[in-house]
Amino acid sequence: MTNDLLLHVSFKAVEGKPVVLPGYEEFSFFIHDEDGSFIISEVTTGYSINSYYRNKTEAVREATAYLDLKGIERLREAIAKYAIMVVKK
Repeated sequence: MTNDLLLHVSFKAVEGKPVVLPGYEEFSFFIHDEDGSFIISEVTTGYSINSYYRNKTEAVREATAYLDLKGIERLREAIAKYAIMVVKK
């Protein structure tokens, strides 16, 4: 069964800034601008939590709502799974 919590299209180096998602302070996320849209990704895997949003506030709000819907345990499982995959490559 595929865990669709973290999204991956392709890896590329980006310049991002740390961002805190309310309720998920134990995790590390960063936000970056891609062609005028904002994306939030998890630091250890590089996988995005959400897709393209018009501004930082909207990106944080939507990423937090998405994680609230999926649940913190599912986030932990996805990070554990995908962090291993990223290191192996």
